[in-house]
Amino acid sequence: MVPELLLPTPEGIAPLALHFAPSRGRFWGTVLVYPGMGAAKEVQVKECRALAEAGLLAVAVDAVGHGGRRWRDFEARMSSPQAHAHFLEMIDRSAREVPAILDGLKALLGDATGRFGITGISMGGFIAFAAAAHEPRLEVIVPVLGSPDWSVCARGDEALLAHSPHRSPGAFAPRPLLALNAGRDRNVPPEPTREFVEELLRPLYSGELGSRLEYHEYPESEHQMRPEDWEDLWGRVVSWMGRYLPAPIAIEPRL
Repeated sequence: MVPELLLPTPEGIAPLALHFAPSRGRFWGTVLVYPGMGAAKEVQVKECRALAEAGLLAVAVDAVGHGGRRWRDFEARMSSPQAHAHFLEMIDRSAREVPAILDGLKALLGDATGRFGITGISMGGFIAFAAAAHEPRLEVIVPVLGSPDWSVCARGDEALLAHSPHRSPGAFAPRPLLALNAGRDRNVPPEPTREFVEELLRPLYSGELGSRLEYHEYPESEHQMRPEDWEDLWGRVVSWMGRYLPAPIAIEPRL
């Protein structure tokens, strides 16, 4: 049975699912996990279990408008001419409530949370970029099939780009960041993320910091990735979190 939690935030009540491995008796850090558009937190159970088996607390989050707080008119919004604006609204609002989620987890678990990381898939990848841009407590960042550049879905509306993370590359360094994209992805083209990492972030991770920044692309996969590529991808997510997230001393959780 996965413990669930309802946390109040400025954006409403955020439903969370807490995945951890009781057999380990402790965890080494906490990872927020955001699914893609239209998906609820239960969709990534397998991925959360992999993080938990690596000794981490994986906290799956229902984004704004999703899962336990799905908008009643979700389908109407996402089929309207303003679907792109609603999409970015969900990303922005989800990212902006992350500080309250971290505060809530700290209030519940204290130092047992360890350090915080974030990952997300597709829309969740957008959220991971956006949340990390303004919340420094997210010490490890792994966006999957996402983009830091909102112009890919803003349809030329400059007002929607005000909070686009690609405009704030300095907000990310020197935190460890691994970005993962699919080469044939037509939903979230890989080029903006690749360019952001290699052209804007790479100069900020010079010298010994170079190993903290990585971009990996799967040239044969589309947005719905090939199974073998997805397995490799999530292995990289778990490995990256396991390498950079643990604090020097793990603390016994009280769940």
